[in-house]
Amino acid sequence: MIREIVLILSPVRNRSNMPRVIFLLFFFATLTELYGQRQDFVILKDLEDEWLVFQEKRERFVPYIPAQSGKLRTIHIPLARRFEGADLYLELPAGTSVFINDRPMAYEKYDYTRQWDLDSIFAAYYPEFLRLAVYAARLSPEKITTQVVTPNRVSAAVDAIVKRKTNPAFDNFLVVGILLVLFLLALLLRLYPKSLPVFFNIRQAVAPRDREEIILRSKPLSKVNLQMLFFHSLVVAFIFLLLNENSDGLFNKVKHWQIDRFHIGFWQWIKAFAFVLLFFGIKLIGVQLFSLLYQLRTFFIAHFNSYLRLSVIIAWVGLSIFVFLYYVMEYRDPAPYITLIYLLSALMILRILIIFIKLRNASSHRNLHLISYLCATEIIPYTVSFKFLVL
Repeated sequence: MIREIVLILSPVRNRSNMPRVIFLLFFFATLTELYGQRQDFVILKDLEDEWLVFQEKRERFVPYIPAQSGKLRTIHIPLARRFEGADLYLELPAGTSVFINDRPMAYEKYDYTRQWDLDSIFAAYYPEFLRLAVYAARLSPEKITTQVVTPNRVSAAVDAIVKRKTNPAFDNFLVVGILLVLFLLALLLRLYPKSLPVFFNIRQAVAPRDREEIILRSKPLSKVNLQMLFFHSLVVAFIFLLLNENSDGLFNKVKHWQIDRFHIGFWQWIKAFAFVLLFFGIKLIGVQLFSLLYQLRTFFIAHFNSYLRLSVIIAWVGLSIFVFLYYVMEYRDPAPYITLIYLLSALMILRILIIFIKLRNASSHRNLHLISYLCATEIIPYTVSFKFLVL
């Protein structure tokens, strides 16, 4: 990796600076995260010592004793007003429900965490004493964590519980994933020092006409385009998982993509990569077929290459903003990431407009003919994808 950094920094003619800047920014941001991680909180009390179970035979609550408790469905935890300004922190396995004074407060089909402001909970319920109950059809006490912690918090009002975004499995997956993406980018830059930087040239990508000879003569199935397509699919799949994990359910039809284990994250990445690559494959075939159907055969190469270049730039803009929000601003609330999703959606619409301008300047066809062609190749696929993922 060090050798790749030195080679990237070395002055080489005809190589754009943008890929090198991207690489270095992500690399040093990742190192900062690796060596600068802070502890999220300080544990004031582990509530496991106060767990109670209800014995039906004796009809009373008794302290929880692992060897004598048998099969459990519910653990009860008394909460007294003695930790002012502290938070209640829970780590719970999949399928576990949380009740406070018999009111349902949380449930997830996956492993999850919660961190709630104790003062807000007591203020909402008024009593000096609360009863917390953790329930599951097959409860696993060894997987449950109940602690009172100091509030370096993601605090939430009782009526608007926010999922705590400090999943260690996701954080580790994010760091390793960024390093892997940077390593692959450095490798591609070494293999294609002249061709690859063209994909990151924003000025030429948004220009009304394509002027680089590399783009004009490059076939969609050329070696560099195929490898860039594979790499771009990997980056898009990675961004999708990051946004899905932090948008708190905006992708309402893809809940099963959540990352609750480090190795599960890479399995999800492989699956997402396969879907994205399949989408781009269908896209490539569709553009070729519709270019023949609309008698725009000469547009095939220019259209697909412009689409790929703009998609690469949008993806790296999205990844850069995500890293800034997550590591620099340390946002864990879903709102900024939902805004980022809509920003990327707007950029994709802008991509369609840029492609239309490029095709119009390179053709004598009427605008209506070009618009109908773009409806079939860009607008309809984009609308269907957006509706499937978000609406």
